Amino acid sequence: GDFLAFVHIQQSGWGHDFGNPLKTLVQGMFMSAGRSRIAAAAWFTGFTLALLAVFYRRIPHSHLLFCFISLFLPLVKGLGSMLRYTVVLFPVFILLAQLGKDRKVDAVLTIILCVLLGCFMIFWSVGDTLII
Repeated sequence: GDFLAFVHIQQSGWGHDFGNPLKTLVQGMFMSAGRSRIAAAAWFTGFTLALLAVFYRRIPHSHLLFCFISLFLPLVKGLGSMLRYTVVLFPVFILLAQLGKDRKVDAVLTIILCVLLGCFMIFWSVGDTLII
């Protein structure tokens, strides 16, 4: 008979409450000492938001709205699964492909993404909780 049973179970069972998404993001970036998974999720989400904000003119408005809704709704609950929610945003990949038309930008993106791939592969191979 409880219409909000899911919300109540999240609060009582796991301690998940609704919060300010920007406060959650900033706290995850700068106040998550010793919790690499939370810090990585916060910085990756912040990078995605910054990328969308800077290059908003290159993305159709419907895709931009989709990205912001897809980021801010889960961010209200915390940073626990933000890597999964961020990595499926297809307009970001379209934007990176558009930016990669320039050879210099393509080289920089390739180097950065290869280094990140190597780091994440090391985390995964040693069993770190950063990668699920």
